Amino acid sequence: MKKLNILLIALCLTGICQAQTPWDGSTKTKPTVEGLKYKVSTPAHLAWIADACATDENINGFLGKEIVMEADIDLNNKEWTPIGTGEKPFKGHFLGNNHTIKNLKINDASKNYAGLFGYMEGQNNTQGFAEIDSIYLKNVTITAGNYVGSLCGAAKNATMLHCAVNTSNLNGNAYVGGMAGYIRNASIRISYAKNITMKVTEIWGGLFVGLNDTVAISTLKISHCYAKGQVTCANYGGGFVGGNAYKGKIEHCYCIIQFAGKVADCHNLGLFCGLNDVDAKLTNCAYNSNMHGNMTTTAIAENKNEKDGETDTWSNTKDGMTSLAFYSNFTNESITKQTWKQDFSLTAGTGYAINEGTPILTWEYLANVAVRNVDEAQISVYPNPVRNILYIKANGTQVEKVEVMDLLGKTTPVENGTEYVDMSNYKAGVYLVRITTAQGVITKKVAKH
Repeated sequence: MKKLNILLIALCLTGICQAQTPWDGSTKTKPTVEGLKYKVSTPAHLAWIADACATDENINGFLGKEIVMEADIDLNNKEWTPIGTGEKPFKGHFLGNNHTIKNLKINDASKNYAGLFGYMEGQNNTQGFAEIDSIYLKNVTITAGNYVGSLCGAAKNATMLHCAVNTSNLNGNAYVGGMAGYIRNASIRISYAKNITMKVTEIWGGLFVGLNDTVAISTLKISHCYAKGQVTCANYGGGFVGGNAYKGKIEHCYCIIQFAGKVADCHNLGLFCGLNDVDAKLTNCAYNSNMHGNMTTTAIAENKNEKDGETDTWSNTKDGMTSLAFYSNFTNESITKQTWKQDFSLTAGTGYAINEGTPILTWEYLANVAVRNVDEAQISVYPNPVRNILYIKANGTQVEKVEVMDLLGKTTPVENGTEYVDMSNYKAGVYLVRITTAQGVITKKVAKH
């Protein structure tokens, strides 16, 4: 019994049995700091990060530092102060470790730069971009002024990778996006924003990004992303992006848009893009051809780029975008086949859809691979996070095979049996442990320190 109690205490310390306490709206607590890493595991820790970024000159926007999430966080619909302002932007690296931040709320129509992050700005391509990596936002409600986005109001010299937004209600005047309101010299890759409801009263609204504005660095782009939701807009709105400005690049992305306003109230509404600039480029970008009843419009409301081959957009019906034919056409290059999967379907043998049948990102697909007749309680893995040995315990079922997958889909079979995984040689990060049992398959998310 003593050994069992010690084990339970150890599991709780690793976060497995620790219940997350919703934020009270005011408490701010400095997180544990190890070298240049700030370890965030509570809402109060995250609130301290936002406050320190705005008020502590010595922090300098966390330049050269890393914010590491170690647990899911519930902001409890209390008024949130974004991380980074126009005067004091966030400059560091935020590693979400695939954790969830839910119930984020901002209600201030006079506030600019509104989102989990208000404004982030790195130095430049050689001195270090600001970064957000592997974060999942759920249930976001924001009413603000300009530069409004679920993840980030505005970003310059920044990158966002493996980020997800699910269910967000956004209201703003200008530069409003399901993921980010405005990005300049920035990239967003392998990410999605879905179940977005958006109202823009003035200009630049997109279900993914309000305005994408890249002026110099040719490698920066939005690539392998999708957006779904409902738009009410005033001027230059799009199912994916309101505007793709100057040398902006968008590749291998798709959107499904529903228009919720009056036609007369929205000018320059494109099913994919409101405005595509002279040197802006769209490659393999897909959209639904009918967005509201009998109302249809073009992919791009105003296209200033008349160069052949630099405006590659194509349409299908919403139902057609769930077909194998659409998936095959959309992923006709080797790099896209690695990044995208066809959504779960009865014909594919997985039994159910998780993205309404439209293409899904590989990391999102793998995170949801499970056969429904496997009870979560039958399989447990510990400790999590893990440093060396990850133990697998099966109750009432037999484990037949164990595989470890990274978030890009690379799979490594476990050859040392089915009771444990030696992860001592794995790099730090988030992995998916896929466990095949006699009853089916279940996937567990594991963080490696």
